Amino acid sequence: MWLWPCALALAVALAVATSEGAMGVAASPWGLAALGAVVAALVVLVLRIGDADLGRPGRLALALGLCALGLVGAQDFLRPGIPHGHDVGYHLWALWSTWRCVLDGALYPLWNPYLGLGMPLLQFYSPLSYVSAWPAQFLGASPVQALAVLMVGGQILCAVSAFAASRWLGASRAAAVLAAVVMVLAPYHLLNQTFRVALAENLALGLLPLLLAATWKVGRGERGPAAWVLGASAAALLLTHVLTLIAMLFVALPLLVTALLQARRAGEAIPDRLAVLGLCMLLTAGATAAWWLPVVVEVQHTAVSRLSRPGRAISPLAATALEPVQRRLWQRYGIRQKIGEVDDPGRFMPMYFGCVLLALVLLALCAPPRRSPAPAQPRGPHPRVLALSALLCLALAVDPGARLLDGMPLLGRIMFPWRLYGPATVFAALAAGLALDRWSEKRAGLRVPMLALALLAVAWDSSPYLGAAARYPEHDGLGAVAFAGAQVVPLDLPRDRFIRVEGLLLPPSDYDWRLAKSRRVFPEYMSVSLRERYGKISKPPSVAVSQGYHASFRVHPGRRGLQPLEPEPFVSFRPEGASYKGLAAARWQHEAQGLSVELPPGQVAGNVRVTEAWFPGWMARVDGGPWRRALRSRSLLAAAVPDGVRRVEFRYFASRPWYRGLAIGLSLLTLLGLAGALSRSRTSPSRSS
Repeated sequence: MWLWPCALALAVALAVATSEGAMGVAASPWGLAALGAVVAALVVLVLRIGDADLGRPGRLALALGLCALGLVGAQDFLRPGIPHGHDVGYHLWALWSTWRCVLDGALYPLWNPYLGLGMPLLQFYSPLSYVSAWPAQFLGASPVQALAVLMVGGQILCAVSAFAASRWLGASRAAAVLAAVVMVLAPYHLLNQTFRVALAENLALGLLPLLLAATWKVGRGERGPAAWVLGASAAALLLTHVLTLIAMLFVALPLLVTALLQARRAGEAIPDRLAVLGLCMLLTAGATAAWWLPVVVEVQHTAVSRLSRPGRAISPLAATALEPVQRRLWQRYGIRQKIGEVDDPGRFMPMYFGCVLLALVLLALCAPPRRSPAPAQPRGPHPRVLALSALLCLALAVDPGARLLDGMPLLGRIMFPWRLYGPATVFAALAAGLALDRWSEKRAGLRVPMLALALLAVAWDSSPYLGAAARYPEHDGLGAVAFAGAQVVPLDLPRDRFIRVEGLLLPPSDYDWRLAKSRRVFPEYMSVSLRERYGKISKPPSVAVSQGYHASFRVHPGRRGLQPLEPEPFVSFRPEGASYKGLAAARWQHEAQGLSVELPPGQVAGNVRVTEAWFPGWMARVDGGPWRRALRSRSLLAAAVPDGVRRVEFRYFASRPWYRGLAIGLSLLTLLGLAGALSRSRTSPSRSS
């Protein structure tokens, strides 16, 4: 029993020895006090209820404890303002713009005209991260408030799923509480939350514990609920953060292989379990085909494939070998990309995995064998299997182990090897919980003291990361702003017309504004040609190029105010054999998933072009005629018109081209089949009785 406290004490000593730097914005005193109070309350709760059957008061107390844990883990989003995270501007623009589309009448927007020159954001970017914010936005939440709701909800999801998965694998309530605290307070999780503000990855972490537990259960031969949970969690993960799912497909293999080998040693049939796993994967793919099939087919039209091509070396983006145990804090703001950038301490995000978390992983690795469980007790994996999986993820996340990822199919597309810290954290949380039961099995009276010691060590090691590298200065509503140095400069923009502005950092909280940011918002989802001309990686466009793409204003960093431009008309016209000319008399209107153009009388034949990006799915019709595929003109939307045309309509269709309709049909058929199977499974017991 002495090994447990000694390992944690050594981990704390190592964390103290390797600590350096100071937080840009430290956690507040009341937040740290709340963290201590929640940890103490969880220990007392476990001491009182143990593993006895819970009544309604006990279930309520446990639920409130897990929710409180999620709140203290996300406490930085409960303070005024918002963390100056790396991705915060992108997600705030996406949250504002997608809800603006809903207010326009698109109940599920496929085309988003408020991002850049327009893009099918939810058609390519996993949609659940933004759709989940709609209830809060329906109640009046601003983009900043909606983001805070999602971050807090993600932490509560992590606490609940880690607790439920641990219990499902046979852990005691004390062990499940330890797993939940580790999940919520893991340094990498908090880094994702307050430093990167990686919305999708943060939400995806909450889905992983149940996914791993269901994988083990199905591998051990359980069907019914285990298969349903596996399919549902995999589908939700696919629709939340594809890169996390890609990573899990590889790093969960050892857990699955272990389950199958145990079944083989017990003389149980393996092919049936493989068939169930295959069926789960097939049904998951079918149910989500309406989203992923267009993504795969249309990737050639976006710049996503250029972010991480097959065979491209991603190992230079790995963590250094010592970073998992270097308790470095951040002083300034910046995301480190290359390994060589680690020489500037305090400037870039620390790749700290956690000394205490590593100690718990090593304790799980050395956990003693368990006594023979009762026949009705769930058969969970040995903590050693989960601990080895966590160490495997860490080995692939750091240099030189990350070099093994170079050139690998799919896994090489996760872009940042340190992203594997996420699955490593989940494995470590489940391993720590199950290990607590193993170490305290012979002396059950020591379980609560061991839990208290582990919780205190985890909370102390992670407490600095409850702060943030920096915060946006407070601004009323955090509306459309620019920055002059560190000072927020509110921008007064006209509300009565649709405008595109370059360089804004945050969107307006007033959803009545007709505003779009023309550059550097999700540029990877631009068409390839637009990204090269007007994307994040291209050089800033000249004033002439900006005007050609209907940018009305530019924002210069470090200066006050806007630089007004003189844009070309939003609608332009080229008669046959002539160059483009403006149509001052043309009128246009954005509508739900489309726009319409009213041309002046006596229009000659030619091409009408609007300053909206072209993508597959755009159709056009003239004077109420048949819908035809829209044309491309300088990667913008265009249509050919004959003499005398008065009205041109453009629509972005969910069912065109043909493969989109096929994908929707496949998803509907799969969901109907699953609904029928679920209905039969519920009624079959009553029939047999």
